[in-house]
Amino acid sequence: MSLLSDVSVDKDSAVPLYFQVENLIKKSIEKGALKNGEKIPSEAELCKMFDVSRNTIRKAISDLIEEGVLYIEHGKGTFVSQKMFNHPSERLFGFTEEMKRKSARPSSKILEKTVLKPPECVQEALKTDTVYRLKRLRFTGEKPIAIEDAYLPFDKFPNLFENFTDKSSLYETLKRKFGLVPYYATETIEAALPTKEEAELLQISKSQPIFRIERRTFIKSGELIEFVHAVYRADIYRITLNLRRV
Repeated sequence: MSLLSDVSVDKDSAVPLYFQVENLIKKSIEKGALKNGEKIPSEAELCKMFDVSRNTIRKAISDLIEEGVLYIEHGKGTFVSQKMFNHPSERLFGFTEEMKRKSARPSSKILEKTVLKPPECVQEALKTDTVYRLKRLRFTGEKPIAIEDAYLPFDKFPNLFENFTDKSSLYETLKRKFGLVPYYATETIEAALPTKEEAELLQISKSQPIFRIERRTFIKSGELIEFVHAVYRADIYRITLNLRRV
């Protein structure tokens, strides 16, 4: 049980002390100094470590529990929650590829695999009224973390679903069968609450926040080949944006 060696707060900073403590604890988790399921130091130990008041520590811990970074086991202490995953904001990865890069154990369960007439917004985007629909529940280990509902133009991908199973990668299938590689995507992300069905699939309460993501995926020519509605658990996923002045 250890934090990073450099855990001092800046008492001259305009940033509140409790917020600095929160970020330092998060950094310790990200760097592996505090591991998933590990008990964190007691309030008294944290007060001494950061040289701040007990109220400051309590506020920081309370916020981290609310975010899902930490959790309490009554009578035992406060522990680090499961691994958090950063949603890629600069590079386009398929789910399986993304999870493997993060040393996770990805898997999927197909909820729906069919050909149909999609909602009007999908028809307008893909410029067709007949599409493949591939709806999957995504896991890391045994934990469900996302629902992805993808639509692709039927006339462009003959027999797309032939031999397509829970273990298949959509992007690998597009590359192997059609020689197409997704080149870039645009995403719209909003915070929301899950529907009853989404909460049940993700094994969360209806009051637990989610990220609702709409993605449009393009090949190098600029042609749109995929329209996706996705739901990600906000207690496991987070979104980091890299900004710069230009």
